[in-house]
Amino acid sequence: MTKLSDQEAREQFGAATDHERMPNGEVRLRLKAADGSGYIKTVQPGVGAWQKSHLHSVLVETYVVQKGWMALVELAEDEPKVTIHLPGDVISTRPSVAHNVYLTANAVIHTVKQGGADDWMACERLDALVSSWDEGETRARSQRSAGQTILAVEHKYAAYASIYNHLDNLIWLVPGFVLTVGLSGFGLILELAARTPRETAQMLGGLLLALGVFFFLGGYSVMRLRHHHTLMGDELRAIEGDGYFTRRTKTLRSQYLPSAPHLFMVMFFFMSGALLFVSLLLFAAWGPLLNLFTPLPQTGQ
Repeated sequence: MTKLSDQEAREQFGAATDHERMPNGEVRLRLKAADGSGYIKTVQPGVGAWQKSHLHSVLVETYVVQKGWMALVELAEDEPKVTIHLPGDVISTRPSVAHNVYLTANAVIHTVKQGGADDWMACERLDALVSSWDEGETRARSQRSAGQTILAVEHKYAAYASIYNHLDNLIWLVPGFVLTVGLSGFGLILELAARTPRETAQMLGGLLLALGVFFFLGGYSVMRLRHHHTLMGDELRAIEGDGYFTRRTKTLRSQYLPSAPHLFMVMFFFMSGALLFVSLLLFAAWGPLLNLFTPLPQTGQ
């Protein structure tokens, strides 16, 4: 495999990069070819926004939605037709049909241009129609023109919200279960330790080892729940646009406070490490620790 430099790609194949930040806040990462074909990765890091309305007489643009959702409006018989597309959807424009794209906040799409020279022509008529539409208006118009698509968005949001709430409950239930079982087991071990001869101290080491592993698994479970809880929150934020989850993320980033799952994880991993260390000392028959165990009192005959 031989790598091509940017200069070689430009001189030999007419391909060059052209990255821009657009007036609406979009970041466009482009690969352009001399024949008009090309590729664009578009990232909308800010609030949702419209692009510029335009049409092509020959060239076709194919959009692939990676994250968030995208609204495509086409001017058909002087009336705007709106469809909404979700992650994984692929949609292509039609030659000589004016169109525009709305990207919700944090959306990511990929655009492939092919089929002819880049004959971009502005369409002020469509711009005038959609420029005043906010996200709610765009979704409402999509519901009238493509009810099943917008219904799919609502169902997906409702399903994700249900999963998010379920994970939110588990984040509190799992630590409660781990603490209840773990502290009960720890109390039992302390009671046995007070009565157990030092000859059987290694049995307690085995119990402490099991309890240490239990707390480690509890901490790991909370960590995994927190990870998926965060991922689901990101998905909801991408679908809803500028809503609760977006504002929540901004607030957490501006004033960080450790969350309850983080505190549970630290506590469980610390307790696991301490118990595993003590069990290791018991298995190694460490004298000062074994001296804590006294033999059972002997009764006279």
